[in-house]
Amino acid sequence: MVAYNHQDFVARAIESVLKQQTDFRYKLFIGEDYSTDNTRSICIEYAKMHPDIIELILHEKNVGPTANAQAVYRACFNSEASFVAMCEGDDYWIDPNKLQKQVDFLRANSDYSLVSGGFMEVDENGSEGQMRVHKLPTGEKMLGNGFVITKEIFARQWYVNTFTITFRKEWIDFEAFKKYEAIKDTHLFYYLIQKGPGYYLLDVLAAYRKHSGGVFSAIGRAAQLSQLYKDYSQLYRYHPIDFEIKYKRILIDILRLPADVFHKSLPKRAAVQRKLFSMVKTENDFFELCSFVGVKNPRLISLSLRLLRLFGKVR
Repeated sequence: MVAYNHQDFVARAIESVLKQQTDFRYKLFIGEDYSTDNTRSICIEYAKMHPDIIELILHEKNVGPTANAQAVYRACFNSEASFVAMCEGDDYWIDPNKLQKQVDFLRANSDYSLVSGGFMEVDENGSEGQMRVHKLPTGEKMLGNGFVITKEIFARQWYVNTFTITFRKEWIDFEAFKKYEAIKDTHLFYYLIQKGPGYYLLDVLAAYRKHSGGVFSAIGRAAQLSQLYKDYSQLYRYHPIDFEIKYKRILIDILRLPADVFHKSLPKRAAVQRKLFSMVKTENDFFELCSFVGVKNPRLISLSLRLLRLFGKVR
């Protein structure tokens, strides 16, 4: 668990972990990132009450969400645990049998890497919102109370969320992540899916809290896309086949931003358009993209298409 300025939420997050009903022992590592509110004192109080379960990682200065998460990862991977589950300090688990269900599946299916599931959105006042449980992907079959997340399915849609996942620790090799500028959850999930399929449980396992202090939900659409663009640019660079769909979707979302919206980490619109055109494979792709980006000049479209054919870019 990572926590920073979560004084209004972290107690519920911790309680949701402590309420898990399991036939195995577990430990909760909390990385507290030098909060300016009472988050640290709340974490310390819980650690005093549950010293056999809670272990704190207390930073002496604010190190930021990525470094804090990596510190918690290291603690988990250096522990004796066989499996790792994740929950941020402003989210919480709903199902008291979440861990047991996920660990039972991983124990019974040694070729699977992770188990994810559905969640519920909650606002900062605690009001419950939309339930988000993915439907069975087209052409796939049910497996028990869920379905398999193959590498192909993972590449098409976000079936794995940080606050719902439990994964197999022994399959992680941090040497594999050195080529990336930073290790994010998406890199970790993709690495695991390459090792073995995931499983999506059709249960609501956790609550995702949308509030003004959230790391991701409150920073604005432009800043969100900036983070996604940075992460998926790396993944697309090394794994273009697996991440083309998601990367293209992010680029299109950037173009959909209003003209007056700007974030310093976002590429210019012309650069985004060039990236999208470089990904064109068929004439149909080309015409759809022309329509989307607003290219209407018939002569320009015809000339561009001839050039793409000349260089073998479209078929």
